Amino acid sequence: MTRRRLGGVLAAGAAAFAAVAGSPAAAPAAAQDSLTFVIANGWSPSDVGTAASLVAAGEGDAVLYASEESLGATADLISEQQPGRIILVGGAAVLKDTVVAEIDELVPTAAVERLPGDDRIDTAARAAQRFLAQRSQPTIVIANGWSLSDVGTAASVVASRGADAVLYSGRDSLGDASAAVISERQPASVLLVGGEAAIAPKVKAEVQAAAPQATVERLGGDTRIETASLSAEKAFDKGAATAVIANGWALPEVGIAASYAAASGDAAVLYASADTLATAAADVLRTYRPAKIILIGTPDTLAATVSDEIAELVPNAEFARISRGERSEAAAAAARHVLGLPARAATAPSVAVTGGPYSQLSVGGTHSCAVRADGTVSCWGQNDSGRADAPEGKYRAVAAGVSHTCAIRSDRTLACWGSGRFGQTDVPTGRFVALDSGTTHSCAVRTSGHIVCWGNDGSERTHSPDGRHVWVAAGAEHTCGIRADGSLTCWGSPRDGRTEAPGGDFVAVSAGYAHSCALGADGTVACWGSNKFGESDAPSG
Repeated sequence: MTRRRLGGVLAAGAAAFAAVAGSPAAAPAAAQDSLTFVIANGWSPSDVGTAASLVAAGEGDAVLYASEESLGATADLISEQQPGRIILVGGAAVLKDTVVAEIDELVPTAAVERLPGDDRIDTAARAAQRFLAQRSQPTIVIANGWSLSDVGTAASVVASRGADAVLYSGRDSLGDASAAVISERQPASVLLVGGEAAIAPKVKAEVQAAAPQATVERLGGDTRIETASLSAEKAFDKGAATAVIANGWALPEVGIAASYAAASGDAAVLYASADTLATAAADVLRTYRPAKIILIGTPDTLAATVSDEIAELVPNAEFARISRGERSEAAAAAARHVLGLPARAATAPSVAVTGGPYSQLSVGGTHSCAVRADGTVSCWGQNDSGRADAPEGKYRAVAAGVSHTCAIRSDRTLACWGSGRFGQTDVPTGRFVALDSGTTHSCAVRTSGHIVCWGNDGSERTHSPDGRHVWVAAGAEHTCGIRADGSLTCWGSPRDGRTEAPGGDFVAVSAGYAHSCALGADGTVACWGSNKFGESDAPSG
């Protein structure tokens, strides 16, 4: 399986940008046969660990979370990427048929497979059997399936290529399903994750009886942080270059950390507490100095004091934080990041307008438009050329230009109305996640992350660059975008320096007539281009 490299920092932006909102697409495009998602119930950490082990073994590209009855934020990623294959971990008791029905509606061409089990031990054993048949004398890691931090550590061992498969046991019993796998596959070595309080000596004896020739080793520290650190040392010794750090007591994020490492292929997982790194994890970072640091969690679960400690230990590392509150959204954000997919743009703030409620607003030259809560669009203001005559239908986002308007329909196709003098209403085909309209041209970001522009091409303002992008902003004679790695790019008329975008890491950009401003990942604002009226003198702070 091809491993996709890291994309840019994931962060939510704000500003006058037509960000995608609303329900999943109604008319899916053809599926991407090369992309496989593994979905687990985000409230079942043992199944999340099994899902991560499947991805680590090459059976999938990324782990996504669902609830028992709904895909949640996972639906948006599935709708955008149209995977060719989806594996559900767990039986109908943990992922109900309503989840399957959602998937069928979003991507009817995908091959959907369920990996059930009688319990968590049996589910993990069935997953292991999928790929152990192709491995001679494998290494197997075993965790207590009820010790959830150890479940995450075990998954990260497989993710960092320290083992070939994860099995679960109880504290005092290996379990029939795990014993059968060990007896049949005769591993060369077995790693037990956790101390004797998690996996009793009796379990070690059962393992040795099932595979007499195997080397049985215990990977256990006095705390979950120490146990994870021992696993990380093994991963860094094997060449891992990325440290994924999560609060070891925030179990959804423990699962996301293991899932991220599994999809990355070159990462090790470390645990911290909410506000401190702890000695064991700090010693690992100090010794191995990884090139990349990925923090999993919000400031409530992984405080800024932790990132400050890390910055002192590895000041030259490349940092990113994946910080979302709801667990399915956080897992989807992690999948986007590790696969290098465009970050989902933040929905514009809800705006109270007469006749509302409305969910998104865009202001043009002499008219304005907004998307209602029911998905219809309403426009008002100057209406020569029909710029305010919004067509019927349901929409996700709208962008008002000077004499034309464009919007993304609920099925992610485009519609434009108003003046078409320069071809600005001649929309391209395809599916899109974001757009913006300038004076006489518009641009949109495809679900693939590539930008397409149409309309007036004076000064080559519609000549969009190659590569994945997460944001686009159309001005008068220039256009700017944010690449997947967070850097800015601008094209079109270079007058007044309007295409001389600054370097740095950015999460939002807005283009005016002859200047632009962008919001940095650190919350500061940078502006460039014309400064005739002080419009590029961005305030500090």
